[in-house]
Amino acid sequence: MVFKKHRGRKKKISATTPFLVQLFKDYIKDWKDYQGLVVCTPKKALGYTRLLISSRTVGFFDRIWIVSGVLEYVNKESMGSLEAELYRKLKPLECNIVRRGFIRKNWFFTSSPYLEKMRSLIPEFKASSNLVDKLNQNTEIMSLIRSVKPDKFSISLLSLPIEYQPFARDENAAVKGMVEFYKSPENITWVITLEGMFNRWIGIEKKGHEVMDLMRKVCKVVLNETELIRKNLNTSS
Repeated sequence: MVFKKHRGRKKKISATTPFLVQLFKDYIKDWKDYQGLVVCTPKKALGYTRLLISSRTVGFFDRIWIVSGVLEYVNKESMGSLEAELYRKLKPLECNIVRRGFIRKNWFFTSSPYLEKMRSLIPEFKASSNLVDKLNQNTEIMSLIRSVKPDKFSISLLSLPIEYQPFARDENAAVKGMVEFYKSPENITWVITLEGMFNRWIGIEKKGHEVMDLMRKVCKVVLNETELIRKNLNTSS
């Protein structure tokens, strides 16, 4: 996925605003709709550069909403050898939420399965549990996870070169693209994505605030870990 700046008039929140944008209205400055992909400018306190909102239907009537917070840490023009090394230090931190149990569900973060697939192509590559451990030990974040009950929640770096993006749904092609990007990273951009249902019933406003609170707190942990690794890298170089 490539995040480009689009021309066009930005919209304010109104009665015709898409449902999820209305739900998150306290956290959004303005938004644009690009044929089903809503690109939002979030308020500064949320911590992200952009919010992306889209949806897909499941079954006959249900709709899964996808909310992605984009945090542009280093753009293409600012990438150098130190930033490339920073990207390679951050990539092993990628993770997602896992849910276990039938009656009493247990939620926890674990390393992204893509990392092990990358290791098969880069022998020296190894997943890190640093971010996973900090998230799992954060009682506020885990409490919000249990309350929001997302279908999926992932934390990853933008990692596909443009030429690989048309084949992103092919897992083998995606992994090869990640390996190419790992060797020659073009930017450092975190993408934190939550998927789940948001039905218009009593309590949905509370859930909307909890989702944004979760996204904000996770962004802060990710940014703090990024800054720590960058500081250590600057010290050792």
